[in-house]
Amino acid sequence: MNKRLLVPVVLVVVLSAVIGGLWVATGGSTILTRSTEHALSPGPLGDLHRAMKIQNQMRREYLSLLADELDNLDAHSLKALADSMKAGRALSPAPSDMVPKKQGQHNSATQTATPADPSNSNPHPANPSAKARAGVGSGLLHRSEVAGKDAIVGFAAYDRNILHNFKTFVWPLRTAGYDGHIIIGTRRNLDPDEVEFLKEMKVTMYAIDLVPCDLPWMKGKDTSNKKFGHESERIRGVCVQQYPRLKMEWARFQLGADWIMDCHGCAGWNLLTDFRDTTYQTGNPFGMLGDASNPPSKNLWLVEEWYGEPHPMTNDHWFSWSSMHNCYGREQGDKIVAPYRKLPVLCSGTVIGNGVGIQRYATVMTNHFYDLIELGEKCVTPSVVDQAVQIQLYYHGKFGPETGTLKYGEGPVLTIGGACAQGNEHSLNDVIVKDDQGFVLNNDGKRAPIVHQFDRCHENYAPLVMNVDTMVKLVNQPSTGPNTQKTHHRTGTDPPAPAAAGQLWSP
Repeated sequence: MNKRLLVPVVLVVVLSAVIGGLWVATGGSTILTRSTEHALSPGPLGDLHRAMKIQNQMRREYLSLLADELDNLDAHSLKALADSMKAGRALSPAPSDMVPKKQGQHNSATQTATPADPSNSNPHPANPSAKARAGVGSGLLHRSEVAGKDAIVGFAAYDRNILHNFKTFVWPLRTAGYDGHIIIGTRRNLDPDEVEFLKEMKVTMYAIDLVPCDLPWMKGKDTSNKKFGHESERIRGVCVQQYPRLKMEWARFQLGADWIMDCHGCAGWNLLTDFRDTTYQTGNPFGMLGDASNPPSKNLWLVEEWYGEPHPMTNDHWFSWSSMHNCYGREQGDKIVAPYRKLPVLCSGTVIGNGVGIQRYATVMTNHFYDLIELGEKCVTPSVVDQAVQIQLYYHGKFGPETGTLKYGEGPVLTIGGACAQGNEHSLNDVIVKDDQGFVLNNDGKRAPIVHQFDRCHENYAPLVMNVDTMVKLVNQPSTGPNTQKTHHRTGTDPPAPAAAGQLWSP
């Protein structure tokens, strides 16, 4: 090459690298459009002149983008950030902050799986981005202002009109006097009758936008608009825009934590809950837990399913151990489950915590999900479901000492699926107790505030819920009938204290 041309050519190469970096940092689309408008004059000096001109233009645009980011920090988000810093509140990280990809590992779906060590979960995650705090890009559709500080967060990204389900989830709760936040993630284009009802019930709405999963084994498979035969297939077959490597089943915990962080006034107890099979029987769901800002014992509660006689529900059920077999193989999977195989099932469909507890829960769960992704397709839902992961992490102590479990019939949530069903049988009456109005009761003879998995009792309880007009007429009437405190004593022993947080897990 002519030596007189060497220096200008090298400069052009260097400037091209700089331009490329700025193009990536600014999103690229605007920059690329502008750069193609310039027809560079022939010769290296002309190329250099044009490149410098484009670089200056890109610098101005990048600074403009930064200014826009600052403009998006409204007063509410700045106050929330300041309050969280004063309280030492644990904030959830962006997915890129959680687990670095291991070069070459994630491309193999058949590699030998080594149990992902939950102790690596960061207990003090990085702050979310300014955009996340400001609600920009969060999918906020409508924000309702309410007087209460508690929050109930449900996930209802169905692809059809579900007005009746919205009513069974929201109407009894509001009628009973609940004045806290109700936050629901749903499809973006709700029908007018759905929007009207949700606004009337003071519901805050977020859009759950579905996207093709950014997973190596799903490249080229756009399932975001696919019609699935069952909703369980859908939530385990598509990913969400905010977390494109997480399928909806796994992403919901971090989404819920994000929405609580974005909430104006969510300073009490929070419930992350399934939507379709959950309803409410009182207007004070968390009253028995005490002050969320200074909880008397734990700041994170997981809910036990039925564990007594007859037909106790334990982790000997295939739903708990099959995920471990799928990911790690039968022998290693059995070693993982062995310490808690005969202990209560902990349902992932209802999780209660104050702000600190929920953020910790979402961080531990999501960090572990990203670890599992690195192990390949067989370690990702639907092969590995969220409930099996939650149970594994709890019994190995990874949620920390401030996490506890609520026994069946002794907390805000009554999960009646295992009480009403055994094998192919459903609507069993040998465990649940109801008052004369048809509401199910806790062990103390009072109405359980929150009822989960009511559809498993679809002959002896679900009709009350599905006939929601009747339910809302009865919900404020005094409970009458068999207040006999029918307590079901457990068999076996209580769960051992979880292992110390951070203890290495080696099955």
